[in-house]
Amino acid sequence: MPGAADKSYGIHVAKLAGVPTSVINRANEILLELENDDSQEQSAQIKTKHRPSKTNRLQTADGMVQLTFFDPVDNPVLTELSRVDINSLTPLDALALIQKWQKEM
Repeated sequence: MPGAADKSYGIHVAKLAGVPTSVINRANEILLELENDDSQEQSAQIKTKHRPSKTNRLQTADGMVQLTFFDPVDNPVLTELSRVDINSLTPLDALALIQKWQKEM
């Protein structure tokens, strides 16, 4: 459903999911700072200071950024897939690649 929510339950969900207490506590601190912050400049500094590393951010197909709790695992199939120029593949080449990747998985 598009639009903003009146509250965010992400921290509560993280707690239920077993995220370490130290992470939950820090998230609550940042949330309080953001809620009490009068200026957008200070809010931007907090967000930038605590931004997850690039290894913990994944870009989805629609351009959104998905944060992860863990570093991505190196997967040779995904690495090869990211390097394939799909515009130059013939249908037969694409099927051969898929078959190769199925065997590797």
